[in-house]
Amino acid sequence: MKHTSAITLSILLTCFLVACKDKEPNPNTSSCVTNPGSCQSISAAKDFFLFKIGSWWVYEEETSHVRDSMYVTQYNNTTTYDFHMRIESGLDGYLYDFWPVALHNVQGCSETGAVARKCVFIKRSKGKQGDFVAESYAFFVQYNLGDSLGSFNNHYDNNRIYISEKLPAYAIDNNTFGETVKIYEPHTAQEHDQTTHHYYSRGVGLIRKELLDSNQVWNLVNYHIEE
Repeated sequence: MKHTSAITLSILLTCFLVACKDKEPNPNTSSCVTNPGSCQSISAAKDFFLFKIGSWWVYEEETSHVRDSMYVTQYNNTTTYDFHMRIESGLDGYLYDFWPVALHNVQGCSETGAVARKCVFIKRSKGKQGDFVAESYAFFVQYNLGDSLGSFNNHYDNNRIYISEKLPAYAIDNNTFGETVKIYEPHTAQEHDQTTHHYYSRGVGLIRKELLDSNQVWNLVNYHIEE
């Protein structure tokens, strides 16, 4: 009889422990549930870097007034963080590819929901037939003012990208864009190691590029985003 009671007690104790364990919050999402304002959607990167075929942008350099038209030539989307987009320059034929690299099974990260830390890193490459220029990081999510990320450069081991400004809106001439993130990079491999500022606007993409060493500023003057 005592033996049976011990078995019953053991089963009840096991069930209690399992039930308690099931009620424990998921460490990957609990902080986003309790404090949603501290998190960002894992899909935020797509709002800045993924646009369908049919989308295009026209940039003009402020001093020379040279223009460059950029067109989406490849587009691939998924239900998770993953994607791929390629843009081609009409001015010089260079191809720009964008795709994410993500952290998996890491506390604060998710492949489909909100994230509480830097979990997705957007890579950018530039090249064309016979001339591959470089591949490095261009952006990351979660992005907060002052955050940074090491960005590979063959000539500068300590090169990083920095979130230097987060703006609710940004105006260029008569165009006003929504949420805009300004990225500072001291040695940008795709721009011959120049110091740069890139301005990315949600839903539009790159709206301004400042090449500090060569005194060039390229502004978005016309665009179409395919729905």
